[in-house]
Amino acid sequence: PRKPMLAGNLGGAALLAAVLWESAVRADLILWAVLITGVTLLRHALVKRFNAVRPGLGAVAFWSWAYAAGAFAGGVLWGSSVGLFLGPGTEANIQTYVLVIAGLSAAGLSGYAVCPLVFAAFLVPATLPFGVLLTLGEGTSLKPVAAALYFVWLAAMIGVALWRSRCIAESIGRTGAETERLVRAELERENARRGGEERARGVAQL
Repeated sequence: PRKPMLAGNLGGAALLAAVLWESAVRADLILWAVLITGVTLLRHALVKRFNAVRPGLGAVAFWSWAYAAGAFAGGVLWGSSVGLFLGPGTEANIQTYVLVIAGLSAAGLSGYAVCPLVFAAFLVPATLPFGVLLTLGEGTSLKPVAAALYFVWLAAMIGVALWRSRCIAESIGRTGAETERLVRAELERENARRGGEERARGVAQL
């Protein structure tokens, strides 16, 4: 989905930039916004190219890894945005981190769940820095409950992506099988019609 991906990534980046505009280092924030805009536009061009080429089954592996590379680059940039927060790891940022993780997870599920490889390539680097700071807080002591919650959430999201991918594949398979059945039935009717016409011509000749 080219347009939703483009709008979601650029809109999310603009929102985060607006939230951090007063507190973050402006130069770092602008550089981050430029980089994520560039990566998003490159990924948009990749999707556009895919739709123009319409590759066959033999190219599935190449395009899967190409999409995964783009998603990974986007995920790394989103994960790096944790450094833009004032005093990263402070208790004041905990709720924001949770919201960012939830938002990135929702965006990943809506855009990349059709291919779990692409989804994981985006979600892990995008949320792991926030998850680490959630588990450590202001100090270096580990928060076991927060750590468990984050990794359970991450595993659950990947599990949901796998489930959605399987459902989509099964739906496509059912649609393909039904289309094949209809085409076969139409061919059989056409063959029967032609056979009837040939028999009728043979009787007429007799």
